[in-house]
Amino acid sequence: MRGQVFTIDLFTAYTVFMIVMLVITLMALWVGSAIQAKEKVDSMSLRAIAGLDYLCYGDNFTEEPYKLEKGPVDWFFSQSNAEVRDTLRPGWNYSLKLNMLNGTTMLSAGGELAKADTVVSFERLVYYNNTRSKLLMSIWEER
Repeated sequence: MRGQVFTIDLFTAYTVFMIVMLVITLMALWVGSAIQAKEKVDSMSLRAIAGLDYLCYGDNFTEEPYKLEKGPVDWFFSQSNAEVRDTLRPGWNYSLKLNMLNGTTMLSAGGELAKADTVVSFERLVYYNNTRSKLLMSIWEER
């Protein structure tokens, strides 16, 4: 009788220990996946903001901040999608649109916005050809 009680106590303790270890392991996996997802979103956000800032501030695309020059911006939008995607990161796709404030698209580059798990979008109000416009950049991971 004493042996059976000892065996049941040992089995119960082992079962409780394994359940606690399973919970701890699942929590660690959940935290790890949450950290990886946040790092991916942060990386995509940095690339999207850098792309917008490049057009709004950099290399002869602007007369002054947020006043885009028509010629260089038109040239930028005429570049091939593959070059820009490879610059962002292989496996990512992007959509870059220059819209009027009423929503009409003036210039567009990149792919169509996909229904991906993670899509990062940023926009800037700019002047293009002396017209107030909205520059919208979206980045997502292709499946």
